[in-house]
Amino acid sequence: MATEFKIVGVDKISGTAAQFKAAKAKFHDVLLREAMGFANDAVTRIKRDYLSGPRPDKLGVGTGNLRSKIRYEIGESGNIVAVTVGTDVPYAAAHEFGRAPYTIVPKKANILSFLIGGKRVFARKVDHPGLRPRPFLEPGFKDALPDFKDNLESGLKAIASGEDDGK
Repeated sequence: MATEFKIVGVDKISGTAAQFKAAKAKFHDVLLREAMGFANDAVTRIKRDYLSGPRPDKLGVGTGNLRSKIRYEIGESGNIVAVTVGTDVPYAAAHEFGRAPYTIVPKKANILSFLIGGKRVFARKVDHPGLRPRPFLEPGFKDALPDFKDNLESGLKAIASGEDDGK
């Protein structure tokens, strides 16, 4: 004895699965595109709004080293896309988070030598008062979030309406 049955609609289900796969790929493309735009926008805002302002409220530009070394990285792991904005400049954390008072002593000589107001000064040690926080990374990152949200939402709506062509 044999039982026979027929599944109706397999072609329709296969077509829907293919559409879902295509939409998922478009979503991924939109997400990466908008993540890249967000990262660029965050870096621009950090440099323009937080590293180019008047001192003492903003860092301003001393040598330009810190401002020139703000970078971003976009990473993927499974379904997660992560945007990291930062710098490898050693003194950046002291500006972002502040630094407690500390003492500066010579490392390779017996005395420190530096300029104050164009005049050479010598000292055996300097008691630095520390630094108050003057964040630049976090606020620049946060400032860029609303535009990222709006752009991502627009991209997703375009996919849903069939308007997104991957641009």
